[in-house]
Amino acid sequence: MARSNISRPSSASAVLDRVSAVFIAITMLGVVIRYCWYDAKDPFKCGALLNDGEWLDSTFNGTIPSNWRVPGCTVRKYDPRDIRSCLAERRALFIGDMTVREIFWATARSLDPEARPQAAGEHIDISVTKDDVTLKFIWDPYLNSSALAAELARFGGGVSSGSAALVLMGSGLWYARHENLNGLKKWKDNIDEVVQYMREGRTSTDLAGSDILLLSPVLVPQYDWLTDDRRETITPDKIDSMNAYLKQLSAFQGVDVFWAFDEMIRNLPQAYQSSGIHIKEEAAAKRAEALLNLRCNGEITRFPYDGTCCNKYHPPNYIQWLALVFVLAILPAIIYVRHGDNKATPASLISQFKWLPSTEIIRFLLIFGLVVIYCFYADRTQVFSKSQKQFYSSDMLWLSVGTLLFGLVAIRRTAPAATSDQPFLNREQWYEWKGLLLAAMLVCNYTGGVETVKINAVYRLSVTAYLFLNGYGYSLYFLRSQDYTFKRCMAVLIRLNLLSAILPYMMGTNYVFYFLAPLATYWFLIIYLTLWIGARHNSSVKFLLGKIFVCAIFARLLPGILEIAFPIFGSQWDSPVWMGCIVSDPWMVYVGMVGSILFLKANENSYTSTRWFLLARRYAVAISALAVPLFCLFLASLGEDDEYSTYHPYVSFIPILSYLALRNATPQLRNAHSYTLSWLGKCSLEAFPLQNHIWMAADSKGLLELGAFGSSQKLTDFALATLLFLYLSYCAGRAAEVLTPWIMGIQPMVRKSGLPVTSDDREAKGSETLDQSQDYADIQMFQLEATRIEEGGAGMSSSTGESQESRSGGLWADHRVRVVVIGAVMWFASLTT
Repeated sequence: MARSNISRPSSASAVLDRVSAVFIAITMLGVVIRYCWYDAKDPFKCGALLNDGEWLDSTFNGTIPSNWRVPGCTVRKYDPRDIRSCLAERRALFIGDMTVREIFWATARSLDPEARPQAAGEHIDISVTKDDVTLKFIWDPYLNSSALAAELARFGGGVSSGSAALVLMGSGLWYARHENLNGLKKWKDNIDEVVQYMREGRTSTDLAGSDILLLSPVLVPQYDWLTDDRRETITPDKIDSMNAYLKQLSAFQGVDVFWAFDEMIRNLPQAYQSSGIHIKEEAAAKRAEALLNLRCNGEITRFPYDGTCCNKYHPPNYIQWLALVFVLAILPAIIYVRHGDNKATPASLISQFKWLPSTEIIRFLLIFGLVVIYCFYADRTQVFSKSQKQFYSSDMLWLSVGTLLFGLVAIRRTAPAATSDQPFLNREQWYEWKGLLLAAMLVCNYTGGVETVKINAVYRLSVTAYLFLNGYGYSLYFLRSQDYTFKRCMAVLIRLNLLSAILPYMMGTNYVFYFLAPLATYWFLIIYLTLWIGARHNSSVKFLLGKIFVCAIFARLLPGILEIAFPIFGSQWDSPVWMGCIVSDPWMVYVGMVGSILFLKANENSYTSTRWFLLARRYAVAISALAVPLFCLFLASLGEDDEYSTYHPYVSFIPILSYLALRNATPQLRNAHSYTLSWLGKCSLEAFPLQNHIWMAADSKGLLELGAFGSSQKLTDFALATLLFLYLSYCAGRAAEVLTPWIMGIQPMVRKSGLPVTSDDREAKGSETLDQSQDYADIQMFQLEATRIEEGGAGMSSSTGESQESRSGGLWADHRVRVVVIGAVMWFASLTT
């Protein structure tokens, strides 16, 4: 038997790996230098939240912007549940004048949307309590009341002393308005009394998760809007002097002043009410949101972790520590010892453990593990910076154009010119389409365009087309091979979920969050069960179509299969989101199944060369050419109220089938494919979940910023992060292809026709070889075969197949036992996390 070369990369691949390793090492070095040097004084971004920021959305249309960006971190939008998680059985105090009162009411509305200031007077103390959270405002425009003194005296005593979790104080306008004689001195004296209780000499801005005393800067009024009597007393000199004094206290004594409050309304007159000294509800709400982020981000311990400002992140749990030690210490140690040149090394000792995998398997375990660890450090620590998303149509345009160029620059013939015409939806075209769909989803996610109605429609169409391809491909494989073994089914399920099922344990997310793998798994099970039942009658088209029809009705009436399975064997399950995914795309997989049946029967009966078939194909192409622009007009005519969701299950087939017809309209189109998009499609199962943590950040709510060597250039960050993301997706996919058969105790994949193969495949049919370049998830293109392993065979072959079963024997050689053990491990891990 020819020796397998699955573990021997080509010289070009080896060079690429070495160059990529150097690139990753230099980039990571730059990130560490930036974190340890440039961010040393503000590692948790509390200082950035207190002092800096800018509006990302437009401020020139007369409306108040809503997307506040803090350098290096993301801001969370707080709801009542989040506030309860942070301030349960605690108090938040707001003491001062009307500026602080407006922030109090904005915070109260975040806790209780029914809270409104109309029910209370102006110059009085106010208290709002809901769900064991108390918000209290003390009217003290001079900051000299006995109530303030009492609260400051017991501050820092913790819950047992009744100390407040948060105290925000603000004063200044009343001194300017009513204290014409030595008003500035009186204000400074009272501020000095307060400052005695605040931390001094601080060298860092670590406020994450701690009780805090804060001062609000003096509001800078809209002087032109003031009444005449107010304009005479509230002058720029007085306000500027007060804020200058606060800046001295902040710079030299470490007093925490929320300067971002001032930045939020700077040069933003639309944020003020007509009085010129009060701000509107929308502006106050953004101030309250920033305040809650400062105090509470460190207290929010559940997914999604989208508030990274002033968030210290919690230390790793047992599962995470085990993964870190295993990947960063144990696996490298085994590889080092096995490759040691010194004969005195414990390599001989390690070789005595026959149950250890081969060196090749350990190498791929290390690669896969390092990708997961990188996700953890990128999105669950402050080592990497994060930034807010903001949708700009220009970004969407340039990324879309770049994606098209990415696909067009590497168009090549699928087969040599001397071969025959390529079949309908051949393998490379199948992968190319998957890559194009993945690229569309990535662009929509990265730019934030998925939040807009019309772009969200494109995103949903991409997901639906992906499911259509799975329905077509899996059905075609099963109908050709008639292989419905349990081992085959479980191998596909493991490959589909290898990364998406591990990430929830490492990242604290839930399985449904990476919804492409759950959807692919759900529909694979539907296809498998549909075709397996009565499989000996699958030669009958009527029987097949009847089964598909009954299955489609039955699946609509039952909850998702995975909704029952994964709460037992996996992490948290978001049932509403999951059922929404299933309901939104209920039919296209069945369309793909029917398409595979029609393709098979048309080729079996040589219908493709008949006159009526050729005529029907021409009509299909003409109708498709008309349907695509009409569908685009239909999308453009819809409003901004997500009206498309109602139509999506019933009209999504139009653009999908139209694209399929146009893509295969001529031999020239069928015989060419985009190598780059095909390459991207082969690692789609890895790229889709990884995008949330190593391309974007904060569980896809923000963008990852490397900031290598202190650089904050947006374009540089994007380029470096994108290159890392694509390469690591490729590495994870390559590792998963090798690890999946090892986990199941089976041989590597051997190519066998499933989807329509290329002419090259037909010519090489007599000498099948192992093919690592294909994606194991698309199992329909391969066949698992148990073959004799040569002595000293490479990598995976030495630890799998018949030789492994003969060595290990017993229950572990049974793949059913392996599945039970995997389920038990996942169940135990879900309990410990």
